[in-house]
Amino acid sequence: MNKKDRQIDRTEMKRIERKINEHTKMWCKVLNVGEQHDHFKRIARSKVTHSEQAASKYLMYKDHKEGGGYRPVVSGCNSNTLGLSNLLSDVIESLCQSVTDPFEIISSEDMLANIEEFNEEIRQEIENTPEYDWRDDYLLIGTDVVGLFPSLSAENTGKAIREQAEKSKIKWKDVDRKWLALYIHLNRDKCSSLKGIERFLPRRRKGRRGKEAGMGSEECDKRYMEEKPESNWEWPTDIPSEEMIKRMMGAALDIAIVFFFKNFTYTFGGKLYVQLSGGPIGARLTMCAARLVLQQWRDEFIKILREADIKEKMSKIYVDHNRCVVEKLRPGTRFNI
Repeated sequence: MNKKDRQIDRTEMKRIERKINEHTKMWCKVLNVGEQHDHFKRIARSKVTHSEQAASKYLMYKDHKEGGGYRPVVSGCNSNTLGLSNLLSDVIESLCQSVTDPFEIISSEDMLANIEEFNEEIRQEIENTPEYDWRDDYLLIGTDVVGLFPSLSAENTGKAIREQAEKSKIKWKDVDRKWLALYIHLNRDKCSSLKGIERFLPRRRKGRRGKEAGMGSEECDKRYMEEKPESNWEWPTDIPSEEMIKRMMGAALDIAIVFFFKNFTYTFGGKLYVQLSGGPIGARLTMCAARLVLQQWRDEFIKILREADIKEKMSKIYVDHNRCVVEKLRPGTRFNI
């Protein structure tokens, strides 16, 4: 186990699983899964679990490295988070595919094609200026992320995915805006920011006493959200635009990622643990989340270069291996970060 992870008992495992199911049910309703084929109930039931099944952790020996060592692997495909992981992964993988200037490559052939494109540009420069040597102006830099999944903090990952969602060209059709707004409202304390979207969220109805109803309440267990006088919430009259729905989806993903990362459980040595740091190794969601985190890193890196008037000819990454060609720093270059 990781020294930062915390051992839990079955009572806490049941509590965590109940919260997982609450988030899963809300996302099923936000996305209207299976609605067009009249299969919402069947699909929603398949996403919910009552197994109390934690992922299994085991160690793989690194026989390809000098000195050996072990790589921790967690099998997320049999975890009680599987339903929520698949729901969110479908959304986040769509965001990955929608990136207009992707940092990511999918194969060696893809990388070679990008290198050939760069080489062709250099050939054109040489034809125009025979004495030109690109190595006088540019550097080829190779980097490798150390511990990609363990380096993913819940908050930073949620924030990166939110920013990528807001920049995306995706149009969120058939998203249930009421369930989306209520999901954000009920988890507002876990959202990094409500700026710009708060006026589209419901508010607790005046006169209600005691603790506010949550995602596990009877009203949230219904298929459709109805605006009735006896409802727990009052709804705003403003209807969010397409752009605002995009921002709200970003906020909802931010909430869901932070929750998932902080409530992933696994077994090791016959004991139960909840992972407290890094991305859950073995979960489908972690891989697609990492893809957007690296895209966000690249966007910020390119922004720094452009502000310093430094040219970037190529930057591509395969999983966590990056290759980029950038202009050499000129004497006197200063960065204000």
